[in-house]
Amino acid sequence: MSPDNHAPDTVAIVEALNQLVADTVVLYYKTRNFHWNVQGPSFFTLHAEFEALYTALVTHIDDLAERVRMLHGVPITTLANAIEQSRVEEAPGVWPAEKMTNALAADIATVVADINQAATLADNAGDRTTVDILDDVRDDLAKRGWMFESFLGKAGNA
Repeated sequence: MSPDNHAPDTVAIVEALNQLVADTVVLYYKTRNFHWNVQGPSFFTLHAEFEALYTALVTHIDDLAERVRMLHGVPITTLANAIEQSRVEEAPGVWPAEKMTNALAADIATVVADINQAATLADNAGDRTTVDILDDVRDDLAKRGWMFESFLGKAGNA
């Protein structure tokens, strides 16, 4: 059964979740690229942090895609589709470590903003399960984004 056979709210939630799947898949591969190619004085720190991020992203992708299925939708299943739909851009080649970290902080901020929109949609539809999943993903990514900004000396003081 497709989400088209369900309430318009469910269709919109599935679309928002699939956007997040696409963004998170591309962010995963971008982070893998950076993990493999980081160089310089920050190598040990960033290599480990990039690995922690892509490991977390795998879980987030799975949680988001499974929620799409639970809502009777079909998650994005190919890399080509993820790249085509994603708001996160790939990062070919080898970049300086600071540029990598800046890019990930910006991408995470974009995904967190999209999560907030999707959570509002789900909350307005009374879909607490989706809201709970999105809250967990957002909280994890927001913290990781703040850590990258702190590493760059850009995080504000509370």
